[in-house]
This record gives sequence, structure tokens and C-alpha cells, in this order.
Amino acid sequence: MKITSSAFLLLLLLLPSSVLPRTQDKQIGIIDGVVVDAQTNLPVSGVNVSVKDSAASEKHCISLPCPYPAPMATTDSAGRFSIPGLKLVSYRLEAWGIGYVDVNLGSNVTTNLGAPISLTSSEGAKHLTIRVSRTATITGRILDDRGLPATSLPVTAFKLTYNRDGFPAEGSTKSVQTDDRGEYRLYGMAPGRYYLRGGDTFGTRYGVTFYPASRNIEAANEIDVKAGSDIRLNWTINPERMLSVSGRIIDDATGNPPANAGLAMAVCSEFTSPGISLSTSRYNPATGVFVLSNVRAGQYLLVAGIANSSPVPVNSTERLASAEAFIEAQNNDIENVVLRIAPPVLLSGRIRYEGIEPVPSNNLASVRMLMKRDVPSGAQCGFVSGTGPLFQRTGSGPTFQISGLTKGQNYRVQADGLQRVQTDGIPPGMYISQILYSGQNVMNEVIHLSDGNSGSMEVVLHSGAGKVHGHTKHSDGSPAAGALAVLVPNERDRRELYKSVIADANGDYLIEGVTPGKYQLFSFMTKDQYIYFNPRIIKNNESEGRAVTIAEFSDQGIDINVIPEETN
Repeated sequence: MKITSSAFLLLLLLLPSSVLPRTQDKQIGIIDGVVVDAQTNLPVSGVNVSVKDSAASEKHCISLPCPYPAPMATTDSAGRFSIPGLKLVSYRLEAWGIGYVDVNLGSNVTTNLGAPISLTSSEGAKHLTIRVSRTATITGRILDDRGLPATSLPVTAFKLTYNRDGFPAEGSTKSVQTDDRGEYRLYGMAPGRYYLRGGDTFGTRYGVTFYPASRNIEAANEIDVKAGSDIRLNWTINPERMLSVSGRIIDDATGNPPANAGLAMAVCSEFTSPGISLSTSRYNPATGVFVLSNVRAGQYLLVAGIANSSPVPVNSTERLASAEAFIEAQNNDIENVVLRIAPPVLLSGRIRYEGIEPVPSNNLASVRMLMKRDVPSGAQCGFVSGTGPLFQRTGSGPTFQISGLTKGQNYRVQADGLQRVQTDGIPPGMYISQILYSGQNVMNEVIHLSDGNSGSMEVVLHSGAGKVHGHTKHSDGSPAAGALAVLVPNERDRRELYKSVIADANGDYLIEGVTPGKYQLFSFMTKDQYIYFNPRIIKNNESEGRAVTIAEFSDQGIDINVIPEETN
């Protein structure tokens, strides 16, 4: 009996699906595993685990059922999860659950997204282990000096982090306000070391107080928050006495008070985000006398300028004439501050090569210069930086200019050590050996700018930088892929000498362009890219470092154990 083609197709449609060939199965993968508590190693139920295509360009699944756009599973009573029906591509895993810190599996200093997991066959990625940490809580009550509740007071817990230039900043913050009883509750906190701050620079009568009773962070207590802990901290915060700052503004060109003067007061602090004080100002153009009232205790950079009827465009590099004065307001009013407004100082310079012949004909260099205002307390009042962005070759060598500096101010001279910025045209193996100003090496030193054209500067790039290479590994000997390897100079305040790289998938690292000198080599498993600037971290892990002496042209091989993230 003959069967027509149409009848054959009808027969196929009537057959059960289990009889049909499953050619697609070879293209389908699975991800499964278990979620455990990072502290107890016990399985955790009710945790959501989702996968995201690392390319994030197309759908994840080719078979149904498949939730889209993020395939997800919830762990059972044994902590197990399984996500089938996945295309054979790379994925990133995320896990989250009530009472636990969100996790991106494999996240490290290179990315907070987590390391990709590649599915290359229908076997998929099985038996993965995801460790989650319980969140913590800080509660307490804040009273004022009269024993009454400090109500509607901002309370912030923050971790101390550092930026690329080695200066502290607030990171991983949690903020709430006190209620009518002065009570506060900070919840859902990841384990770690925090500072607690009450009040703020603006809007409250209390100003800023760090736990337990300090106006500055140096005297504050660092709080070690463990996974799952519930910490109660009661403390007292005192209101601030408002102060005044007064003085005179003079136009340096005429010796007379300017008819139109503007005044601002920048907050100077240990951190890298200085704000502007909301004090009230009065200015008398006939006498040049100014008065700033409602000034909180603290450190400030007082800036005066002449109002311009033709404002400078926002994107212009031109700077108006100005005057600056650093003031420190404590218990008494400040009087007799003199601000002499003068045009900005222009600092010219050039780059010179040593130890390399011939000098590259296309020697365009991008060396990042930092001119940091030098104030008595070392507080951060902002930077003026000149990158160029490229120092253009003119005459005998590449030249540059740093504009917008203030006459009469002291600046600490710093230069990026070439390893953390893009450089063009600088031959490999060079390092910054000197920064010359008036014939003196002023690298990391203070210079005084006395007039509008304050001489020239010379940045010397010297051949002979060293190298360090090796292998980072965990305590069990396995490669520490994605670990941070860093050389910390013995001169800890020489921030431009710090060198860091990320170990590759095999745990191998290579640090190049090292300035000759004495260092310690560390390796950290961390998400904090600049953790090595934290003096507490280095002090606590001093024994884990390896002493290294870098000579010119040296190339040393050193293997090192990684410091686990949970000990940081």
C-alpha cells in the first residue's frame, strides 16, 4: 500500500513527541548547583538564582518552558537549584534572597557582574556552589546634649574606600533618618567594616558627628559588622555653635575693593567629594569688607572672585581672577581674612627623556600631573590637574601647561606613575625619575606660586624601570584568577609609586614600569580596586607581603598567596 506525502505528514503529527527525533537536545545546556550559607556551609532554601546571557544580545532559551528574559530558579529545602533549556553560550549567575546579601558569582576587582560561565555542551555546568552571606543590622538611639531625642537626623553607615589617587572616599553607604524617639535602624547591610555618621553638613543643627562622639573620622570607631549580626549603638550628638568669618576683598591690580565680588566657601574634608558651605554672606563694595555668618565648625577653602558681565563658557579652560584662603573654624569667630584677587597662575613645562637614544620622533606623552593644594591638615579641598590631554611637541621636546592655579598658594606636586592612565608615545621601561622646578626635584614636595607666570617645570622620564611577575594562588595551591597583585612602596605616602595589575585566568601577573626602590608585594581577592591604599588593610596583612627591592632593569619572578576577601 502506498502512502501519499500528505498522509505521511499527518501521521507524523499524530505520533507522540517521545517517538520523534530530538535533534535540538545537543544544543541545550543546563546549569545547576547548590546555595549554602557562607558562614555555616548549610544549604539555604528560598534563594533565587538567575542567569543572564553575558553577551546580553539575544534570548537565552531555545526550548520551552523558559522564563524570559532572565531564566531563574528558586532553591529547594536542600539548597539545590536547576536551570535547564539554556543555549550553549556564556552566562553570568546572580543569587538573591530575603535576609542575604546579593551575589554575582565570581565577581572580583575586574567586574561586579561576575565571571562568565560557558556552556559548551549539553552536559552544561553542574554542581556549582554559591555562597551567600546573611545581612546584618545596626540599630540604636541618638540623644542630644539635653537628653532629648535627636529627631529627623540623617544617620549613615559607610565603608572607607579609596580612589585611584589614594585619597579616601565614602563607599557602600546605608542611610536612614531617626524617628520621633531618636531611634534608627540600618538593615540589609553586607558584612564588613563601617563608620557611623550622624547629621550632615547642611540642614541640621547638629552638623556631622562620627560614632561615638567625634567631629572627624580620625577619632571615630570603626565598626566590625559580622554576617547576620544585630548591633545596637546608642550615642549622643551635640548641636554646633554657628560661627562667623569676616575680612576684606582687594583687587590686586588696583589695590581697591572690587565693585562686584563673589564669595564661596568649599568644605575641606578627608574625603574626595568636598561640598559647598551654605553660609550667608554680606559684602560691602565701598570698603571691601565681607561677613560670612552661620558657619559650622570645620575646615574650608574660602574663594573670592570678581563678577564678570561676560561669563566664561562652562567648557572653557580659561579661569577668572580669584583669591583663596584656607581657614579652620573651631570655637571662635574668624576675623581679618584678606583676599587679594589676582589673575590665575600659568605653569609651563616640558618632558625630557633620559637613558634612551634616539628620543622617539613622535614623543607625545600623556603624564597626569596633580597640583594639590597644600593645607595644614592634609584635607582634600580639590585638585587642579593638567593632562594636556597630550603634551604637544614644540621646539626641543614635548611641552605642557597647567593653568588655573591661584597666586600665593602652596601646591604639592604629584605625577601619576604612568601605570594607571593611558599613555601615548612613551617607550616601555620608562619611569618618572624627577620633577624639576627652579632646579630642584619637587616630586611629592610643596612649591609656592608667587606670580602670574611662575617659572617652568621639567618632568624627567628615565629608562630602567623594573618588572615583577609570578603566580597568585589560593591556600590550596589553586590559581587565584582575577586576584589583585600590587606593589606597595615602603614610602607609603608616595602614592604615585603604587603599582597594581589583575591576575589572568591562570593566576599569572606581570607588573611593569616599576620605579626602582623598596616595596612589599601583596595579592588580594577583592572587589575594591584600590584596597591597598587603606593603611589598616596593609598593617593587618603585613606578614602576608613579600619584601621586594627593585633595581634598574630588574625582572623578578615571585609567587604569592592571595589574601582572601573575607579577611580584608
